[in-house]
Parts: sequence; structure tokens; C-alpha cells
Amino acid sequence: MTQAGPEQADAALQKLLAREWPDVAGQSQPLARWRGQPLLINFWASWCGPCREEMPQLEAFAQDKARHGVQVLGLAWENPASAAAFLHETQVSYPVLVASGGVREILTALGNPAGGLPFSLLVDAGGRLQAVKLGAFRAGEVARLVAQHAEANGRNLK
Repeated sequence: MTQAGPEQADAALQKLLAREWPDVAGQSQPLARWRGQPLLINFWASWCGPCREEMPQLEAFAQDKARHGVQVLGLAWENPASAAAFLHETQVSYPVLVASGGVREILTALGNPAGGLPFSLLVDAGGRLQAVKLGAFRAGEVARLVAQHAEANGRNLK
């Protein structure tokens, strides 16, 4: 887990949550659309081997959303055509948007100055950053992270 200072990370997260990015079909989607629900935001790219390897874990977690109450949201940090081509072959049920300008600054403020991928944020229903993960999730790790956070804070993420 990697983390920046709480004030810097919170400001970056709020900037991120206020953004709009297109989905792979080119339709603009505001992240505010998911306000009020816990989010697992995953920055990835089709050319990133570890990103590709973790997608089945994210998909399995997203399919089990009813149990965990957390919405998975993919942010592809690449050109829309590449993201769309990859998702045509590797379909996922969770929403995927194409992130562009300002991503590096947000990642840096969240403790990822090198812009390493994959990079995931666990955000509670109130829009507060709960955990940051640099690197690919392994089998069962997503659910463990959510459960660990909920237990450590004495509350459910829902």
C-alpha cells in the first residue's frame, strides 16, 4: 500500500471525483454519478501486463458486488481506441472510462509519483479515501482489502 499525506490525498481524490471522462463509446461520464456508494477505482492500460492479469480478479469482485456493496470502476489511462479494442476481447461488467489529462498529477498526489499501473483506490460512500494499492491484485486480495478496511474502521463501506 502506498499513501500520500492525508490533506494532499484528499484534495486529489476530490479533484478526481469531480471529473468527467468518456467511456469507451465516447460518451462523457461524470464520476459524480457514483457518489454515495463505495468505489474501487482502478487505473489500468491494455499494454500493462499486470493490469491485464488482475482484471479477472476485479471482474469476479464486481460480479459479487451485492455481497461487498462496492462498485468497481476502471479508468483506462490510454487512448480510447486501444481501450475499446482490448475491452472488445476482454469484456468486463463494470464501467470503464478513458482517463486523460491531469491523471499524472492526481496519481502523484495520491502517492504514485512514477505513475505505476495498475493503481487502485478504495473510496467509501462519503467520498473519503480508505486505501491505495499500487500493483496488481492477486486472487482474493480485493475482497480481503475491503473486509480489512471495514473491520479496521468499525464500519461497513456501504
